[in-house]
Amino acid sequence: MKEDSTREGGLLAVIDGSKALKKALEATFGDNVLIQRCQVHKKRNIKGYLPETSWQWTKKQLNRAWAKEDAGAALRDLKALATRLENDYPDASASLREGLGETLTVQKMAISGLLQKSLSTTNPT
Repeated sequence: MKEDSTREGGLLAVIDGSKALKKALEATFGDNVLIQRCQVHKKRNIKGYLPETSWQWTKKQLNRAWAKEDAGAALRDLKALATRLENDYPDASASLREGLGETLTVQKMAISGLLQKSLSTTNPT
């Protein structure tokens, strides 16, 4: 899928991690759809691979990165977190890396503040 956050007239689909839903959206709308993966679902997936003692620190790192307005800086922070988790928690690291770019679509679109927070999840906050 084309990653061009500056185009106009397309759609933004905010979805959970469903590969089937992503595939259907891309088949239906092609390059006219941008996918934003739900950050709440991503956090839940990662949490499932971590002990509670590591989860609290990891959650803070995720929240800090996803709160950034600069998508490039957020991506660097998230990749660094995945690398840090890799040795002790390889499944958590893999979960974070899977679809990582799609958790930053709204930031790539230069949307910030409350709208960024709202469009980054399928869950009411």
